[in-house]
Amino acid sequence: MEFDAECCLPGAKGGLEMELHKCLTFDLEVLQQHQVGMRQVAHLVMVLHRMKHTFQKSDPTHTPLGMECTDDQLSSIIMDNLLEECVMERVQEPEGAVDKQAEGTFKRLDSPQQCTLCDSYQKSLVHNPETMVLRAVTLRGGIDHQRVRFNLSMYNINMKNSHTIQAQPVALRIASSDFNLSCSKQTDSTAPILQLERSSDDQLRTISAQGDTARFLFYMTTKGISLTTFESAKYPGWFISTSLEQRQPVAMCQKEDLRKLTNFYVNN
Repeated sequence: MEFDAECCLPGAKGGLEMELHKCLTFDLEVLQQHQVGMRQVAHLVMVLHRMKHTFQKSDPTHTPLGMECTDDQLSSIIMDNLLEECVMERVQEPEGAVDKQAEGTFKRLDSPQQCTLCDSYQKSLVHNPETMVLRAVTLRGGIDHQRVRFNLSMYNINMKNSHTIQAQPVALRIASSDFNLSCSKQTDSTAPILQLERSSDDQLRTISAQGDTARFLFYMTTKGISLTTFESAKYPGWFISTSLEQRQPVAMCQKEDLRKLTNFYVNN
């Protein structure tokens, strides 16, 4: 974005020697790393508007702005026109977090519901049996048979010490198969990964909160009308996600990762 500014010497009473009409061009490059609102945009416009008008130097010499300005003088001019804002963010537990000391079990309810999932960009989850990888793809022309159908099983919570569970525990199994979605780590230092893992029906009937099979559980939270997230029960703060790009594998990510989509539509 280019921004032209006409700068005049304050207090000028006439004469070319007392006025400075020099056109300055600022090349502004904005790198968006976080979501911004209209307040941040308004502040940017206000800063540029201030720089369009008279510059008043903070140094005692009040030297007219020109090519002879030192770096320190130019820095002072810019700092005099800055706007500051203090942002307070609420720090809270992950949505489905279970206390590490919690003891108890998750018991599966009868009659799982069958569904398909697509992300907030309307990319459907498809499955390649040969590679055992889920991918997010935009299906065109009403093609429905490529979508993965899941059996979504809900669980009752029976916890002794937990007080932070605020979501519905579920397990996601590919329909007509024995493959479930699971979230696990290769080592303690790596990030959790999402994978398709074979499990028996009886193995997931009752799941211990601190047991190894908790990797098959996800906390399902629906906000608004239909946007749903799936947070790992074993690794709170990690969510099932898709890439912004086409045909990328479905994976796990943290909520603040703006390169990923964590909201899904659950279609019965």
